[in-house]
Amino acid sequence: MVDLSVDIGSLRLKNPVMPASGTFAHELANVFDVERLGALVIKTVTADKRLGNPTPRVAEVAGGMLNSIGIPSKGPKHLVESIIPDYRRFDAPLVVSISANTPDQF
Repeated sequence: MVDLSVDIGSLRLKNPVMPASGTFAHELANVFDVERLGALVIKTVTADKRLGNPTPRVAEVAGGMLNSIGIPSKGPKHLVESIIPDYRRFDAPLVVSISANTPDQF
């Protein structure tokens, strides 16, 4: 077997495969073995609640589409209380994507 493990800082992943932020939810474990992933990445969270951009958020253009969802977020309290517990059943590390409007907010 080939060793695909990678180190990202002090975090060791068994392989470098992880979904993009917001493209994977814990419910997909019903149809996919998430333990095959190097890490799980949850939807981006911000310090303050955000509604995201108003609709329409998607527009068709020649050769594809544009998506401008505006990163809606229910905030860190919701993340800790309602999202993270759903991921505790997995062994793959959980990566939290964060966003802010200014460098100081980070």
